[in-house]
Amino acid sequence: MKQPGNELVSKVYRVKEEFVQILEDKRINMIIETREGIAEADIVNAVLWRYLEKITTHDVMEYKEKMGGGKAKKRPRS
Repeated sequence: MKQPGNELVSKVYRVKEEFVQILEDKRINMIIETREGIAEADIVNAVLWRYLEKITTHDVMEYKEKMGGGKAKKRPRS
């Protein structure tokens, strides 16, 4: 796996509205706590940095079942 660097790449993802609200609230609380500017992207990237390598297929399937994640169509086998 490629080691993450400092290069920035912009990519759009759909996020459930409830997560957006939690993210906004978390950001405001962090700004109050630190008195420093913290962007929502900083929080999202910190979550990915901390947990992305730990997530499993089971976690994703459980999320999709409980939260109604996007329905990916099964690809036909060749």
